[in-house]
Amino acid sequence: GIAHAHLADYAGALACHLRRRRFGPLIEDRAELTDIGCMLSQAYAALGRYADAVREAQAAADLVEIGEWGWQYSALLWRTWAYFAWDHWDDAMRSVEGFLRVWESYDRAYRTFVGELFLIHAVVLARRGEDEKASALARQAAEDYTVRRMLHLPALLLMAQDRLAEARVVLEELAGGRGQLMPAVHAHLAEIQARTGDSRAAAAADHALALATRAGARKEIAQAYRAHGIVLGSAGRWSTAAE
Repeated sequence: GIAHAHLADYAGALACHLRRRRFGPLIEDRAELTDIGCMLSQAYAALGRYADAVREAQAAADLVEIGEWGWQYSALLWRTWAYFAWDHWDDAMRSVEGFLRVWESYDRAYRTFVGELFLIHAVVLARRGEDEKASALARQAAEDYTVRRMLHLPALLLMAQDRLAEARVVLEELAGGRGQLMPAVHAHLAEIQARTGDSRAAAAADHALALATRAGARKEIAQAYRAHGIVLGSAGRWSTAAE
């Protein structure tokens, strides 16, 4: 399942994790069961099935306490991500607060996923016009923690702050490296190019659409079509853009 996810085959990843779930009645290790739920939540979110993603992450979080490897942190991260990607910002913020309560109760003993949660929080704050707080959180995430997942979050923060040129640089670097197969990276890049009148926007939107379609990433498919619409609208082709 992880290999499918890295190759942006989200339907394949989901199928693998569902097969793994079938062995659940034979598994006594709650950490293993939590990991299955987290992987299912991740796959569902990538496919745009956010209600399913939230359900799986919450069930996983309810299975365990922190434990040696911090499994509950992982579940709380994926629950927060599902709400965030779903654009349910109030729920995402409440989920961040729930994560922080657990984190504080264990004396901040676990550092993995904290940077990602801080960046999600920062993006929501920026989208609500609280740039100063957002920037402070982003600095803390960069200085104190390592972000290993959701690599495009710094670009989303820059976009929320209307710093499109900087966001484009981040996304272009990801698109040429670790984010080469990530539909979200290419969809956001296409949108920025379309919004800024870049001559490469139409080709970028085509590429993002092809990648997202192969991956089954519904949100990124819609975003690629939106980028196309912006390009066509800018060219005065309003009837085609409406289609």
